[in-house]
Amino acid sequence: MMDLYDLQNKLFLISLKAAIIRDNNTILLLRSTAPHKHWEMPGGIVNMNETFSDGLTREVKEETAMRFIIGDLIFVWDYWYKNFRLKDGSIHDVRVVEIIYHCQPLINDITLSEEHSEYIWAPKEKLNDLPMFSCQRQAALDIL
Repeated sequence: MMDLYDLQNKLFLISLKAAIIRDNNTILLLRSTAPHKHWEMPGGIVNMNETFSDGLTREVKEETAMRFIIGDLIFVWDYWYKNFRLKDGSIHDVRVVEIIYHCQPLINDITLSEEHSEYIWAPKEKLNDLPMFSCQRQAALDIL
């Protein structure tokens, strides 16, 4: 019998990210307005009633207004995020499973949401100079 998760004030979230690659040599990164100000791939938490494809499309559209094609799943990892603030303001320790898909832009026009302050199309050689979460940096380095 499989053990069920005993979450007790902890959450289990699935985060979907789009590694949007342009011209086979640059990746779209967004600068977060969160306190850490890291560069990150567009995407976010999938809702319970969404498919992964629908969730990723919604998140990227909300953050960039960009149209794109979802390709292969390229990277999966998990981590604990302490003191994660939900939209309702509550704070929890959460286990996050982050899934990255290789994506291609249909258009390069980008309109950022309030979640991000700027964007860049970063080449591989610039990735180590940017403040990024290590797993997203590794995924970007592997795909470029």
